[in-house]
Amino acid sequence: MHGILAFFSGILFYYAFQYFPYVTGFLGIVSSAALFVRGKPLLVLVMAFAAAYAFLRCQPVSDIPSAQETAAIQCVFETYPKKTTHGFLRQTARIESAINQSTGDSISELTGRNVLIVAEREFALGMEYELVVTILESRQRLNPGSHVNDTPYAILVAVNNEIARNPTVYTMLQEWRYRIHTVITEHFQEDSGALLAAITIGQRSHLSERLREAFNDAGLAHILSISGTHFGLFSVFLFAIFRMVIRVLPHALLQRMTLYLTPAQAAAFLSFPFMVAYLGLSGGSIPAIRSFIMIGIFLFATLSSISEGILPLVITIRLSVVTSFKKQ
Repeated sequence: MHGILAFFSGILFYYAFQYFPYVTGFLGIVSSAALFVRGKPLLVLVMAFAAAYAFLRCQPVSDIPSAQETAAIQCVFETYPKKTTHGFLRQTARIESAINQSTGDSISELTGRNVLIVAEREFALGMEYELVVTILESRQRLNPGSHVNDTPYAILVAVNNEIARNPTVYTMLQEWRYRIHTVITEHFQEDSGALLAAITIGQRSHLSERLREAFNDAGLAHILSISGTHFGLFSVFLFAIFRMVIRVLPHALLQRMTLYLTPAQAAAFLSFPFMVAYLGLSGGSIPAIRSFIMIGIFLFATLSSISEGILPLVITIRLSVVTSFKKQ
């Protein structure tokens, strides 16, 4: 109990030091001296460790250029466009180089970072572009304990050049995801298409507030997030299909295959690449990654012939993963 209190005290001292450095420093010295006098130096180490932990987890305010500065950037788009409430398109691009057009100086703060670019047109994934953009003022707030989103925004001014690049696996998955989303939105009504896109590829940006509130009031908001239910049903469906196909193979081929793998192991082996692809198509959110880890453990256990008794291990690892992700 004393160790837990010391740990939280160290975190509290760290955050309080940012606002009241002298008072917090004085209280920290007095508290440490009192613990040493009482023969509890280990608690001082716990407090110091907690302060160091809070320091590592804290994300400082980034130095983003001031508002209304025009920059020439070279970037690669990594996500497909999302429509804003005002009808514009918003895409995330990784900045490879940025130059301030007013001074001609390089903007090192943007190099290697992701920037949300707002424009009236969409950009192809994996393509390299030379753009002129206006950097918007960062609205980041660093309240203790709050989520920090320091991705800068920019408004497109002009497109100078387009350069084709070899597509990566990530850009290919994002392109397929965008195509699936386009097909859904074109062939279904607004609410129906938004719901179908949310439960299949994890795209929830087009859900209306009315639909979100309806699911929240019914206690079914978790259905809109790609999680264990989606991965579980998909894996069971794949596993059953592959196992059925393997069992109807010609007897000679099946006999030769079973010298190395059982039908269940072969089905697990064939299911795994599809689960990886679905993880990419679902957007790779935290619930999706957590569910993929659980399914991957079970498939690995099946391949390793240790499926018996794996359930307690899966439950234990699931609890630890959930706890870890909730802290982030």
